[in-house]
Amino acid sequence: FDLGTVKMGRSQNRLTRAGKIFPTRPYMSTEQARAPEVDPRTDAYSVGVLLYETLSRVVPFDAEHPMGLLTQHMYTEPTPLVRLESAMQPISLEADAVVLKCLAKKPEDRYASMTDLAADLARLDRGQPPAALADLLARAEREQDQALLDAARQEHRGGNARRASPFAIAMTGVV
Repeated sequence: FDLGTVKMGRSQNRLTRAGKIFPTRPYMSTEQARAPEVDPRTDAYSVGVLLYETLSRVVPFDAEHPMGLLTQHMYTEPTPLVRLESAMQPISLEADAVVLKCLAKKPEDRYASMTDLAADLARLDRGQPPAALADLLARAEREQDQALLDAARQEHRGGNARRASPFAIAMTGVV
């Protein structure tokens, strides 16, 4: 499975030229779409796309044309997993927070390293709130996202027995 970039040889694809590096589009980060330098936070983004797809059965961004997909990666916020009906099972707000932190548009808002991501996944595994949850709640308050705030209140009261997919927990051994 390719999360990063592939080197293209002779290609008819209009988005690439022979010898250029181009990522697998559904998993590319915003900075790969813009073409500046990339760092380990790019990998966190790609893992976030993979987690999102695994937990929901859909990729966070999809378009018929490559430029539409690039535009979504750069400018469209992913729908929180707690709002998706396609999710394989109910997703906890905590697991959603980890995935959404991976998918942050600005690299500085993502996990700085795969070690940091693994630490948050380990917190989930132990039943502890991930560090990403505070980021998600701050964003929800800032954007006055009542649905996310209500989901947080519901889980805090213990009225929601939602859990992350075993795949998200298994990712601690991968990252």
